[in-house]
Amino acid sequence: MLRTQRLCLRHRLHRLPQFPDRCAFQAAPAGGTDAFVAKISPSGNPLAYSTYLGGSAWDAGRGIAVDAAGRACVAGETASANFPLANPVQGTRGGEEADAFVTCLNPAGSGLTYSTYLGGRDADAASSIALDSAGSAYITGLTAPGISRPLLPSRADVPAMSMLS
Repeated sequence: MLRTQRLCLRHRLHRLPQFPDRCAFQAAPAGGTDAFVAKISPSGNPLAYSTYLGGSAWDAGRGIAVDAAGRACVAGETASANFPLANPVQGTRGGEEADAFVTCLNPAGSGLTYSTYLGGRDADAASSIALDSAGSAYITGLTAPGISRPLLPSRADVPAMSMLS
C-alpha cells in the first residue's frame, strides 16, 4: 500500500492542471479525445482514482460495470491504433474505421486486467457492458459497414449532454 501511495503522490506533484488524475493507469491524455474512468468514494470526497484511457486518436467510453472485486470494466469505441491493450482477444484494430474496445481496470485503477479491441474492417462501437457473477463481460453495440466518421450520440443523449455544459 505504501508503494501505491508514493506513486500517487509522484503523479500529483508532476502533473499539469488538467482533468483530475489520481493513482492513474494513464496520467495524461494520449492525444485526440480520450475516455476516462473515475471512482468517487461514497461520501463524494476523496476521489479514489481517476485515469485517462486512450491512444493518439479519439476514444470514448460508452458503458461501465463493476464486479464484486471492484474491477471497473469499460466498453466504448476507439479510432486509436495504439489504444492501451493487455491480454487482448483482438490485438490490432480491425480496419480503417473505429473499433469497439473493452477494458477492465484493476480495483485500484492503476493497471489493466485486460483490454482489447473488438471489431472488423468497418465501424464498430460498444455501447453497454454487463458482468455476471463469475466476472465474464457481456458487451453490446453496433457494427456499421460504410460509416466513415465517429459515431454521434443518439437524439435521446443530446439533452442530457447539453445540460452538463
